Amino acid sequence: MLKSNASLSKEAKEKSAIAGKLTEAARNTETHRAAANAHHSAAWANENSGNATQAQTHRKQAKLHESKTEGSYETENFAQSMGRIAENATKRANMASSVGKEKDELRDEKELHQDAATAHDKASTAFKLAGKDREAKYHAEMSKHHSTCADAA
Repeated sequence: MLKSNASLSKEAKEKSAIAGKLTEAARNTETHRAAANAHHSAAWANENSGNATQAQTHRKQAKLHESKTEGSYETENFAQSMGRIAENATKRANMASSVGKEKDELRDEKELHQDAATAHDKASTAFKLAGKDREAKYHAEMSKHHSTCADAA
């Protein structure tokens, strides 16, 4: 059954509204992907209702969100790499605290904790940029912890 022009127009407005809300909420890879999909859907709905100008606007928005999705992947990968570096620094600092530094380690316990604090601070910043608030908070807390350990050493 064919839809009436009025129902097509209503559907287009609804999909446009959904796309707009997802655009406002887009902060990371998943949310940008959802916004891109919603804009593609809104573009088709507007095209079908005869609103070519609005359809073109939604296609442009979808393309913008797709490019942000690609950038988000790179940002998330970078943040995960920084997180791994920070966790390795934590292992080395904790090892020095519990059993002493390894014989090939040139830095003392205090320096290792300072390194770990710095690494976690950088990881926190990277995760903030990637829109991963939970991970950013974790690394910020770990940075504070290692700063405290360095001061105590």
